[in-house]
Amino acid sequence: MDSEVDKLDAYGRSSANIVANNGSKVKPRRRRTTFEQYAKELLEVTFRNNQKPTSSELEILADALCMQLDTVKTWFQNRRAKERKTMNLSHASEAEWKSNDITK
Repeated sequence: MDSEVDKLDAYGRSSANIVANNGSKVKPRRRRTTFEQYAKELLEVTFRNNQKPTSSELEILADALCMQLDTVKTWFQNRRAKERKTMNLSHASEAEWKSNDITK
């Protein structure tokens, strides 16, 4: 007899499906990945040097951090999205500042 702990995958998800109220099977939500401080620092330094590392560079980084390749890929995708959002916000606030300056 397997316990629930035995049924957890590498992400901490249960391999058992949950039955919803309507009888359909629903997979449980995956827990949010947490990164150690050293991993965050290495990922950020790597990102500052190269925002789009090659697949082989991502593999090396994933191995160095003992993480799955998909986790590292997703981190870089999310970090590029954060960079775009930050740039858009700074351009918007700069444009707003200039428009306020012109109207005075």
